Amino acid sequence: MLAMLELPPPPAPVEPARSRVRIHPLAMVGAAGIVLAAFLPWISAGGSRDGFDLPLAFLWNRTADPEGLDLGLALVALGGGALALSFAPRTGIVRRVLGGLAVVLAAAFVVQVFRGVDELGGDLGDVIDLLGAAAYVTLAGGVLLAASR
Repeated sequence: MLAMLELPPPPAPVEPARSRVRIHPLAMVGAAGIVLAAFLPWISAGGSRDGFDLPLAFLWNRTADPEGLDLGLALVALGGGALALSFAPRTGIVRRVLGGLAVVLAAAFVVQVFRGVDELGGDLGDVIDLLGAAAYVTLAGGVLLAASR
């Protein structure tokens, strides 16, 4: 009868879950490319114009006032945030959204350049000649960031 009244043994102590830092190299490379693009030329003709010479508003208004937030600053913030998230667990969705945003920024820039060249009677070949390395690097960085797990 005494055996029936015995209490079960206490549960084993549970160790706290350790926060494992998981590095996402593809996301790191993509994010670094986005940051780098802020310092690269966006327009290859007529001198080097990096992202800090272009207003962010240019992406939706070609005649935007040069005052205000720079495209370069936005890219550094976007890429820097994505780089920080490359070390954080369970941030895949946010990194993919940031990568998609970088692709949209690069595409909007190309569209605005194409619209300006088209008004002057140019064609797609002229747009490709006019684009600097930054548009391509931003596009590639955004794709890498969006493709990371």
